[in-house]
Amino acid sequence: MTNPNNQIHIVQRSKKEAIDNLKKNNISPGLIDILEDFMDRVIKCINYKTNTYEKYRKKFNISEEEARKRELREYLKSIDIIMQNINKEIPVTFHDDIKDCISRVMREGGEKGDWVFGENLDKGICPSVCSPVIMAHAYDGWKFTDHKFVKNLVSYWLRCFQKNKSTVIFSDSYDGRKFPHFKSLFMDAYIEGGNGIHEVVFIMYDQKHGFLVKFP
Repeated sequence: MTNPNNQIHIVQRSKKEAIDNLKKNNISPGLIDILEDFMDRVIKCINYKTNTYEKYRKKFNISEEEARKRELREYLKSIDIIMQNINKEIPVTFHDDIKDCISRVMREGGEKGDWVFGENLDKGICPSVCSPVIMAHAYDGWKFTDHKFVKNLVSYWLRCFQKNKSTVIFSDSYDGRKFPHFKSLFMDAYIEGGNGIHEVVFIMYDQKHGFLVKFP
């Protein structure tokens, strides 16, 4: 089993590097503050899950897999979802924990209502409210070529063009060959059409590196 302390160190270090990178690229201070808070909450969630797995393993004398399943079941119960009623995979790796914690923090929303989340863009569900900031989560593969996710994201940009100023995309996949197409076809038009007020941040995450800023 991977050392949990090393895992936490990876995301903490990568969070600092990501924030420093965004500051150098002149991302607005307001969005920087939102992202710092968001990633801190993700790290807190990962830390909680890691400690809970170990506590359950010892307390109930069960395997790590069973401890993970128990933690997930209790979380879903806390948000009034019965585990048997949804197709929810058990997080089995550190990568899964990062993904799951990003989803959990997005579900909780901005503490001051300062952003909306796009967790279900790939299911054809767009946020109904236009917000200055949208946080989108694309997981389980590349979704920025011909996929519902990007189509719904662009639809949101068009519908909320005047009010939406900042977009943050978290993704567990990055395709260096296909990203320029997504950027030139959609991102550039959104950014340049906003007369300097639109900004997009693309952050990939993985087990080895934690958070990685891929754009800007």
